[in-house]
Amino acid sequence: MSESPARQVSERPPSLTLACLLLAIAAAVAGAAVGFVAYQRQGFAGLQAAVVADVVCWLSATAALLLAGSLRNTPHAVSGILGGTLVRLIPPLAVAGLYRVAAPAVSQAGLFGYMVLFFLLMLVVETLLLVWLLGFGRRSVVSQHVATTSLHKAS
Repeated sequence: MSESPARQVSERPPSLTLACLLLAIAAAVAGAAVGFVAYQRQGFAGLQAAVVADVVCWLSATAALLLAGSLRNTPHAVSGILGGTLVRLIPPLAVAGLYRVAAPAVSQAGLFGYMVLFFLLMLVVETLLLVWLLGFGRRSVVSQHVATTSLHKAS
């Protein structure tokens, strides 16, 4: 007997490419909504601040997701997640600092606030996608190795 197609699909490992695409869709939807409000409140400078914050936070979150996702199921998975934190945090801070000096009008239109907003939005989406990629609740090769090693040491 062969397995049903639905069962075969559910056993495939999650796709890192699909996770990145879902993150991009979330960033596009959030960017459009926040950009519309920013334009209504602060004009073109507000729209520019929202777009810059959205793109920078999306790129940072994508890089962090790629780093953590590519190291999943390896002994370096935790390092990938911790390294992703730095990758996700440094570019938004650097861009906000650069815009404060290079484009004060955009900075004064609320760039830092939009950076915080998009950082938090992308953090939530990226975390959910990473949990999906890591298969929270499934046993990975690394966790099986740790479990068997612990059992052998205990006996």
